[in-house]
Amino acid sequence: FENACKSAFGEQGLGKCTVFQLAYSAITLFRKLNEQGGLELVDKYSSKLLEVLNNSEGWEAEGTEMFPQAMNAYKAKIDDDDHDTIKEFTKDLRNLQLPVMTRWKTVPKALEFLIDNWVPTYFMSVVIIQKEGSKSALYQIACDIVSLMTLRPAPVEAASTEVEDNGTAANADANGSAPSSAPNGED
Repeated sequence: FENACKSAFGEQGLGKCTVFQLAYSAITLFRKLNEQGGLELVDKYSSKLLEVLNNSEGWEAEGTEMFPQAMNAYKAKIDDDDHDTIKEFTKDLRNLQLPVMTRWKTVPKALEFLIDNWVPTYFMSVVIIQKEGSKSALYQIACDIVSLMTLRPAPVEAASTEVEDNGTAANADANGSAPSSAPNGED
């Protein structure tokens, strides 16, 4: 199990870009907000987030382009009059537990929080990047979150059917087998 985890996630998640690293970074960011400024700082950034989401026209286009499925779910939440999405999001920020692989119940909760709050997490990170200095821990964590959230897999290129001319592929027939005149390994 240990070897499989190290292979998939890296030594303590270092050097690997995974959803687990993203969830850990997001929870760390929100816990740091609470540690550094308490609920006042959380409320300050929540207000700024709400201002951006209500007054900026570019945020919706950016979110829709980057993560259309999450944006559609978020818009549905916004349109539901029974929910104040940002207040619910910031209320949830007040008591988050770090996802630790050895405490399995913490990982699904962190992932569920991240999925349910993908859009506010992204834009809260953007707001923090815009407001904090580059030497701030909040800034650095927010940059990690944005880079992980915007990471896209490289397109898979079609495998080339040509093989370097080593005498095998160049002499192969349409089925990929060597022509009958090729040596069969028997002397």
